[in-house]
Amino acid sequence: MPVIRQQDAPLEEGKAEGINAELGAYTARLLSDAGGLTQFGAFVETLPPGSFSSHKHWHEREDEFVFVIAGTVTLNEGDRLTEMRPGDAATFKAGVPIGHRLENRSNADATYLMVGTRSPNDQDEALAVSDCIIVMKDGEIAQSGAPRELYESPASPFIADFMGEANVLPCEVVGSDAGEVLVRVSNVDHRLGSTARPGPAKLAVRPGAIRIGAPSGDGLKGRVLHSAYLGGHVEYEVETDVGTLFVVDH
Repeated sequence: MPVIRQQDAPLEEGKAEGINAELGAYTARLLSDAGGLTQFGAFVETLPPGSFSSHKHWHEREDEFVFVIAGTVTLNEGDRLTEMRPGDAATFKAGVPIGHRLENRSNADATYLMVGTRSPNDQDEALAVSDCIIVMKDGEIAQSGAPRELYESPASPFIADFMGEANVLPCEVVGSDAGEVLVRVSNVDHRLGSTARPGPAKLAVRPGAIRIGAPSGDGLKGRVLHSAYLGGHVEYEVETDVGTLFVVDH
């Protein structure tokens, strides 16, 4: 992988509006995303004076690490406030229930490196304990609603992937009636509850919703490229004419 120049990494810009109005603005260069990393996230974030990094929070299953590059930030952790300057670092161990965030209480910008593990179980935890989930993208609300709504009816491929593994397939909505649509994927027609309009679309299919069986006339034809027995389930990669599918058979 070639060296990633900070200025070439994707730029995320947060605005002081909506549920984040009290946090203020920020910018972040998404270094790990630029390199396609999936096991941990790393980004360089800049807070203008008066901005906060987030609402106070802690993670059940994710470690976090902060290293200050420029300026001065204040670590608000529990009931303590601690100034951090260039060269200072802070660590937040998974499972320690002490809320924290960074605050820029100075009169100049502050920049720091943030690194954190990406635990797939964080989505499981959010689904289990939340009444409402709000997903942000590029500083704006991408979708909000009950956990089941976001998992089963994602508004975009981004939401589908964020809420867990998903096969996003090209399809066509060929008809609709009374809150249901007829979706055509290759040679297979399927009815599902949706208000999508007729025309080309994308269909998100969870790995556990796909069944593998003997060839028949009412399913997608495919070829198993790889299988792995993992105790409680078997994972497959299946090649089809609409792409390679990830399938989980419990």
